[in-house]
Amino acid sequence: MTCTVLIVAGLPGSGKTTVSSFFKRTQKIPVVRMGLFTEKILRGKGLPVNEEGERHVRRQVRQVYGNDIYAKTALPVVQKECRENTVVILEGVKSEEENEYIKKYIPSVKLLSIDTQKTIRYGRLLKRKVRPLTQEEAQKRDTYELESLKFENLKKQADFLVKNEGTKKELYGALRGIFQKLTYGKN
Repeated sequence: MTCTVLIVAGLPGSGKTTVSSFFKRTQKIPVVRMGLFTEKILRGKGLPVNEEGERHVRRQVRQVYGNDIYAKTALPVVQKECRENTVVILEGVKSEEENEYIKKYIPSVKLLSIDTQKTIRYGRLLKRKVRPLTQEEAQKRDTYELESLKFENLKKQADFLVKNEGTKKELYGALRGIFQKLTYGKN
């Protein structure tokens, strides 16, 4: 059985979790979240899971182990899910290095980049129930992901680009089209 890994990438507040949840809910596709690695480290140290702690861990881990460390930790889980499923979602890839690492070990990888205006993203981040961000925190994350991780380079490699600035109904319509292309091989 061939498994395709659909990487869901986007800047903070773009809708990565909304997209992943849609596929999980409607198509029963398993989701592997890259951010769980950060949360696991924080909980293991008895620290709260919040933006300050996450920022510190993300930067420290990448500085010590390289920009592909999150892909390295997620790969075994992705491979396990691929043994049982034809499509697996990998949510939260942030860099070219992570994308390339996954592609070295998974024969079929597609990249979905979610594009959303900064003002819309910041509004979402401020309102979200789990791990909300202030505008200042969101700006710091953007700067880090755009300058240090070079997110725009990753976005240029996308197989699918979705604008997420309208209604959920519009987003879900675009995602249904992507799912058809994934499952019927029309790219």
